[in-house]
Order: sequence, then structure tokens, then C-alpha cells
Amino acid sequence: MNTSYFWALPVALGLAAVVWAWLRRRTRQDAERRAVTAPTRSAAAAPVLPAVPAAEGASVVAQRQAATEALRQARHRKADEEARIDAERAAHRPAPAALPPRPAARTMPQPVPAAEPIVPVLSPLAIQINTGRAPAPRPPPAGLAPLRAAPQRVGPPTVLVADDSKVVRIKTSRLLEKQGWRVLLADDGQAALVCLETETPDLLITDVEMPGLDGFELTRLLRGSVRWARLPVIMITSSDDKHRTEATNAGVNVLLGKPYSEETLLAQAMHLLGSAMSQGTPALH
Repeated sequence: MNTSYFWALPVALGLAAVVWAWLRRRTRQDAERRAVTAPTRSAAAAPVLPAVPAAEGASVVAQRQAATEALRQARHRKADEEARIDAERAAHRPAPAALPPRPAARTMPQPVPAAEPIVPVLSPLAIQINTGRAPAPRPPPAGLAPLRAAPQRVGPPTVLVADDSKVVRIKTSRLLEKQGWRVLLADDGQAALVCLETETPDLLITDVEMPGLDGFELTRLLRGSVRWARLPVIMITSSDDKHRTEATNAGVNVLLGKPYSEETLLAQAMHLLGSAMSQGTPALH
């Protein structure tokens, strides 16, 4: 009995070794087979992208060229439009008045007419009457600065428009030029001051919010100047109730809130440029 057990143990170990070797060989063969078939399966699973025909590539290039050409033409049209606007504005400006011809020399002596008294036009402090007595100064009305006395014009009135928006400047200038008025343009308050050094406008239309020097500061500077203290000022604002008190203190004559109609702006401008300028009774609207 003990002898049979002694021979059975080596036989069992030998069979186990044979089975283990067979299983190991089978596992190695399966691994090699999977390694060979894996690239094939991956290639089969990958989607095949359709080839882009050459005609489609040429179409994309043509579309880009067409878009570039359209942009270039749009820029040319914009430049032509700006040039046309400048030409129209220059055409509406009045030509300088020609000097009257010099009279021919007279053979007979003419009597010298009596000198007429010089009457002050813009300011009573600028010119005195030839009698030697200065006119008594009149105190300005309370609140706003009085309007500048209307001068004896020899041509259309001149209006200075100060606004940082190019669209607003062009729109307002076209509206005023249709009335036959001469229009000066300034893109901010500082440019308006530079224009006032060489020009003599009869009315100022200004915006409130401008870079650098805004409409309030511009009006206060004018009211502190001897030359422009009586210049009528129309101020445009997006909130008239908010800026009414500050506009009154600065010396604004007319305050218009946005949006406003062109008829309202023309009516206020005509009122300030007309006979009411000599009365000096402005009021905020």
C-alpha cells in the first residue's frame, strides 16, 4: 500500500508539469495571434475620410478673393462718399464778397460830410460815442447771461457746432446750411475755443459730454470772456432734467434734450438769431 503511493506521487507531478507546459504554450500562441490581428482590426475600424476634390479647394480660394475684392470696393465707396460730402459743404460756403470798384477821380471838390456819431455794436465798453461820454452800463438780468446784441450783418449768420460725434456734426451742418447759414464745425470744446480766436459766430450749438473740455466748461469760459459773454448758446443733452440747474448756472440760453426734432432746433436757433437777441430775455426750454 505504501509502495503504490510512492509511485503515484511522481506520476501526478509529471502530469501537472505537462499540463502547465501545454497551457503556457497555448497562452503564448493566443498572445501572438492577438498582436498580429490587432493592427488589422484598428485599420478596419478607422473611418475612411472622403478625399477633398481639387475643385472645392479652388472654390474656397475664389471665395476669399471675392471677399477681399468686396472689402476693397466698400472702402473705396466710403472714401468717395466722404469726398462728396466735403465737396457739397465747400460748394455751400459763400464766396468772399468782392471789393467795390474804386470811384473815378473827381475834378470838382466835394464838401466833406459831417462825421456821424459812432454807436457801439457788440459791447458798450468797446467803443464810446464821439461826444466823449461813455454809455451807462446796464446790469445783466438775473440767472443767465444776456444775449449778445445783434450786429449789422452783411451776409448769412454763422453758427458754430461743437460735438464729438461726426454723424451729429454732419447732420446738423446740413440742416443749417439748407437755411443758407454758414456753419463752422469743432469736434470738442478745445477745438471750439481755437475756432473762436479767428471766427466770429453768431450762435453756438454744443453737446454736453465731450472729451477734454465739455459743454459746461466751454460755456463758462465764454461767459467769463468780454468778447463772448453775450454769445447765444444752445446745449444738447441726453437728460435735460438732470443738467438743467448746471446749465442755468453755466449761462446756457436754450437746453434741448435728446431726442429732439429738427423743427425744434431750427425754431430755437431762429429765435436767438432774430429780433429776440436784442431784448436779452433767454429762457431754458
